[in-house]
Amino acid sequence: MRREISNWWKQGLNDFEKAKILFENNKYDGSAFFCQQAVEKSLKALILNNSKEKFIEGHSLIYLGKKANIPNKFFSGLKKLSPQYFISRYPDVT
Repeated sequence: MRREISNWWKQGLNDFEKAKILFENNKYDGSAFFCQQAVEKSLKALILNNSKEKFIEGHSLIYLGKKANIPNKFFSGLKKLSPQYFISRYPDVT
């Protein structure tokens, strides 16, 4: 596995661990943010693994899911999770 793929994957797992800790402590906004980050980084690792690209731009989970060719059944979850990138960073967005 290329180093950059491994880095994206490991950081995604790390973000998921943070999300679980925050959830267990009733910090749902932070947990949702790190869930979004975990999925984003995991999708980027998948895309990099299946291509020769060196860098993947964007934060939209829908865009990344399409680029990664994931099954359609996952897109409803991506649609719900994707806005967390902005909501948790920019409180005036909601």
